[in-house]
Amino acid sequence: MQTHPARRVLTRRHRGHLFEIYDDGGEGWIVVVHGSNAGREPPYDELRNRAPGGLEVLITEARRRVDRRLDGGGAPLGRW
Repeated sequence: MQTHPARRVLTRRHRGHLFEIYDDGGEGWIVVVHGSNAGREPPYDELRNRAPGGLEVLITEARRRVDRRLDGGGAPLGRW
């Protein structure tokens, strides 16, 4: 994952996973997904988009990926 020049604006948790939410400085958003060992291990995934209303779309997708990982639905793309 890269270091973000974007500004972190929010964090959220879902089922023990940390979501760091960044404003990319333009019209888009970045959601970085960390596992339960946030800070001790690299992030699992990074989701981005520039669509209107895109933040909620990214958070929904991040939750879906965490749920799939924890519920045994197979590993999505990324370091899962």
